[in-house]
Amino acid sequence: MRPRSWVRRGEHRLCLAGVDSPAELRASVPVGTLLPLAAGGSAARVLTEPTPAQGWVESVSRRTPGLCSVSAPIQRPTGETVAALCLSAPVIRVDETGPGAAYGGLIVSAAAQLSDSLRNS
Repeated sequence: MRPRSWVRRGEHRLCLAGVDSPAELRASVPVGTLLPLAAGGSAARVLTEPTPAQGWVESVSRRTPGLCSVSAPIQRPTGETVAALCLSAPVIRVDETGPGAAYGGLIVSAAAQLSDSLRNS
């Protein structure tokens, strides 16, 4: 799984940064891509809905069949979500427990570190 960061732009989300997998079969969205929030996906849900208690949201084949993702919010000190940090991969690379169970803790930890950097800047 490789990370992407997304921000809300009106009724869309914009990919600000990302790292592509070297694997031939991969989830890849170029930096600068603008996707409708209504298309779904875990990052879209983080940007538009309250985050569940576990701190992450997962998506399995929701926006794109065969892909899955898990996302967590990057927040200002006020608690406002300013971005979503997302890990995505082909479903075949994630076990049957899903991306949240497999990588939720990792993405929450990374998003918390980015949120802390906003507090300390």
